[in-house]
Amino acid sequence: MFWENVLSIDIGNHSTKMVIGRCKKNKVIVQQAECIPTPKDCILNGKIIDLIKLKETLSNVLSYKEIKIKKVTFTVESEEMITRQLILPYASSKQLCQMIEYEVLQKFPQLLKDRVLQYKKLEDIYINGVQKTRILLASLPKSVIKEFWQLGKSLGLQPLLLESHFHSIYKLFNFYKIFMHKKESIAVLDLGYKWIHIHIFYKGVLQGTKIVSYHENQWIDEIERILIYYSSENLGNEINNIYLIGGKANDIYIRETIEKYFGSLVGDIHSMTQIKIESFDADLDIKKYLNAIGTIIRT
Repeated sequence: MFWENVLSIDIGNHSTKMVIGRCKKNKVIVQQAECIPTPKDCILNGKIIDLIKLKETLSNVLSYKEIKIKKVTFTVESEEMITRQLILPYASSKQLCQMIEYEVLQKFPQLLKDRVLQYKKLEDIYINGVQKTRILLASLPKSVIKEFWQLGKSLGLQPLLLESHFHSIYKLFNFYKIFMHKKESIAVLDLGYKWIHIHIFYKGVLQGTKIVSYHENQWIDEIERILIYYSSENLGNEINNIYLIGGKANDIYIRETIEKYFGSLVGDIHSMTQIKIESFDADLDIKKYLNAIGTIIRT
């Protein structure tokens, strides 16, 4: 957990969100939030294409807004993020780590080639009376991580971590047990500039995450296909609510298309009791800042 203020930067293909905040007990305290256009041709699929131009833009914002925080975290959406799930025998943390390393080498060696692997324990489950553990794996190319480390250093900051959007949202919803009290299936659609990240929760626990491109034919049909899959194969019941977040959650065409297709299931996240916005902007539209806010949480 970050108990002191950190600067969290969410660099998207279209816009860049910057949040200053910290964790305090069971809340994230947001002290400042800024949103600026991402410079053209600086980011492609989560990779930094023009480090100098991006550094100059961010440096100007830090100077103009008098942001003095030195510790920085980054979150980014990337097609190069690979995710997989494992179900392993229940074991201690040390044994689980060893099993994960072995299973990844055997089943998903592509997650390790020139990549950094992360994993999260999602939940303990019972299968045919035997206790198991469900694990979420994710990996990013080492080159992407190096680029963001260089960006942080070039800004005179102390880079602490880089993580994907899905991991930021997972931490936010999982750590604060959002939706945990509801015995329902929830879909969170993170509407980015190029992709839609679909996160499925059941009883507050992440069940899976998928990416859909707006350029796919009938992208709305692909969303429905994914929701039906997780409903029938993983959850055994229908999706009860669909929440829209991200930079394009207010896009009229995208929103109307989703609402027309899914009707009353679609809703917004206007506020969270776990996120406290300080007096700078009580009406902050938090749904486009949730990735940056989630990155402040360390578990």
